[in-house]
Amino acid sequence: MAQIFISHVQHDHARAAQIKAYLETAGFSVWMLDDGAGFVWRDEVDQAIRASSALLVIMSEAASVSPFVAYEWAVAWGAGLPVIPILLGPAPMHPRLDFMAPLDFSNPEQFPWPMLDKRLLAARQPAPAPAAASASPAAPEAVAEWVGVIGALLDQPIADQALRSRAVRALGKTADPAAQARLVAALGDEHEEVRQAAVEALVATGQPAVPHLVAVLSGASEVARQSAAEALGQLKHPAAVPALASVVRDPALEVRVAAVEALGAIGDPAAVPDLLGALGDEIEDIRARAAIALGAIRDAGTAPGLLAALRDPDGVVRWWAAEALAAIGSPAVAGLASVLGAAAESDGVRLVAARALGKIGDPAAVAALAAALHDGRPMIRASVAEALRHIPTAQARSALAQTARPDMPPGGGPP
Repeated sequence: MAQIFISHVQHDHARAAQIKAYLETAGFSVWMLDDGAGFVWRDEVDQAIRASSALLVIMSEAASVSPFVAYEWAVAWGAGLPVIPILLGPAPMHPRLDFMAPLDFSNPEQFPWPMLDKRLLAARQPAPAPAAASASPAAPEAVAEWVGVIGALLDQPIADQALRSRAVRALGKTADPAAQARLVAALGDEHEEVRQAAVEALVATGQPAVPHLVAVLSGASEVARQSAAEALGQLKHPAAVPALASVVRDPALEVRVAAVEALGAIGDPAAVPDLLGALGDEIEDIRARAAIALGAIRDAGTAPGLLAALRDPDGVVRWWAAEALAAIGSPAVAGLASVLGAAAESDGVRLVAARALGKIGDPAAVAALAAALHDGRPMIRASVAEALRHIPTAQARSALAQTARPDMPPGGGPP
């Protein structure tokens, strides 16, 4: 049974219900919101539109200013469904709806039921498969017009965040330049749900979105800069590194966080100087994320800066600095061994150094670890012993065999 979607506003619900009753009597299945389109958006609307063979849009003065009605008929048009405007009286309409041959239902005594039947019966014929999978009209000349309809919804304050998010996702399915501009603007939307939808849409666009996102980093609002940095981190394009590096020192904390994480995700050594600088940020969360990013890049030249970060007053920063040094591997062994053997260092610093040496597993660390087995502090001995167990050499096994087992288990988290 063919399904017909009826788009309307609450003001026109009685007339919509009348048309629904007629269609059901004629053998059609009808989907419409019982309370009319309005401020509460339903998740199933999109699915219902795409499952229908045609959409009737009930047009009145109230419907002509409804962003929900505009979204519904635009989605149906983009999906290749027949859209049939039903006029209840004089009302301004989008030119595209005028082009769709509206049916005049303004006079209850002369409803054009036969003409509606004819058009709906024609809609029952199977549509070409590609049209149903599209987000925007197949004809290139109609895409810009469709983008204008969907994009205009983002300018309407009565459009709730769920509707705005859907509009953004729809725009993300076309490569039209005007759609790209709308998506970039949506990065600064007041609603997080809308901003996240814009990020996802731009990431799906791929490399063409990079210049637009980079431009946002140099201005716009704080939330837009943050969203742009997050998107660039997901795109992982090296061309974004200079711009991201410049906002590692952004005055807004969340922007700095997003930039540091993005640089780590991209993994380009060109970001190293700015990430090393971020190890000195006043906020410990930034310092920790900078260490994580440097660990992802694995540049041996970062070892001195990360060794210094082992002395950070924050235990989480020390932990991630050690993790980064472990990721660098053998080039970091000498520095870590020196820290482990320095009695003047704090227990917390020496513990993470021992742990990092164990994770690296380089035989070059055995001598320093074996010497530390005689340390006077049980926690140090335990961590050193655990590190030696990760180095599968006879020298490491011999050092463990010659020393009593530590009487305290190694720590399992940030010191």
